[in-house]
Amino acid sequence: MIHPKTRAYDGEAFLLSFEVPLYLNGRAALVEREFQRPGEVHWETLPATLNRVLDGRVEVRIPAPEGSAVRARGSLLPQEPLDRTSEETLILPGARLQGSIGLSALVPPDRSTSVRVRLTTENLRGWPGKTFSLPLIGIPILSAPTRDARPNFILVSLDTLRADAVSAYGAERRATPNLGSFAKDAVTFLDASTTYPSTTASHMSLFTGLYPEAHQILAPPSRLKPDVPTLPDLVAQAGYRTGAVTENGMLFANIGFVRGFDSYDEVTGTLSRDTPGWAAEVVDRGIAWLEKYPHEQFFLFLHTYQVHEPYIAPEGFDKFPIPEGIPFRRYLQDCKAEVLYTDHQMG
Repeated sequence: MIHPKTRAYDGEAFLLSFEVPLYLNGRAALVEREFQRPGEVHWETLPATLNRVLDGRVEVRIPAPEGSAVRARGSLLPQEPLDRTSEETLILPGARLQGSIGLSALVPPDRSTSVRVRLTTENLRGWPGKTFSLPLIGIPILSAPTRDARPNFILVSLDTLRADAVSAYGAERRATPNLGSFAKDAVTFLDASTTYPSTTASHMSLFTGLYPEAHQILAPPSRLKPDVPTLPDLVAQAGYRTGAVTENGMLFANIGFVRGFDSYDEVTGTLSRDTPGWAAEVVDRGIAWLEKYPHEQFFLFLHTYQVHEPYIAPEGFDKFPIPEGIPFRRYLQDCKAEVLYTDHQMG
């Protein structure tokens, strides 16, 4: 990650300047731009821009109100045209071949076929004395046919939720009515423990089936080794559409959590370790993702810190009076209210 060297505001936009090696002069950078208004959770996306590297710098302009948080992410584009053709791949009847840009093909339902994908770039002109290449299609995705009997999967992680706050494990019934109703027809586990008391390490164990001493991911900035398979990797290879919606706080995509996911959507705040809880946003984005692929087999991972401290309960869910003389009022009252709110979102 490259942080901006300088940042200024001209009354209408933030001007960010990034330093890059001088040997990259003349290359083009495709820059994605986002900003977050003061006091809001959502990040607003602006159209991507093409910026040329000059004198070892890339200048990025982000129109936004003063006081907003801004961020820019970019990738350098090749200077010379590229022409690549994949190996031949067998596609089963009813499968769908898609690319993130400009590619969509549906295989006839009554027969198989073989395809090769050709990726070509061409030089774009317009800057004095310089040309650069822009890919015409993104990474192709091959989705298996949906008419077989394999199930879909939704994996939900309610980070830091205590078992004794859930009605299925002894809490009063009104504490988690939706989770309690779900548990009646589900398998519940009475003996379960984490591999490591941190979000990063325990979730990496969840995704790899390995103990922390094996996967070696205890906290950022560690990176998962490329030869370690993950659950999303295996599910994607089986032809599933894969998506994730996570919150801030140690599940960063570049650690290795993004592996195998077609999309990895991070609900973020100004600071990377913020944990105020955005369960409604996570659930809304998860539902929106499901609605995009109504006819495909899917694996969806949702993660929220809603019941993590600081235990700020949404209005209308504070329904648990505190007995007199008992300390730790914030945990007993506000965390219970947040659990009820999270249960509401799960419903």
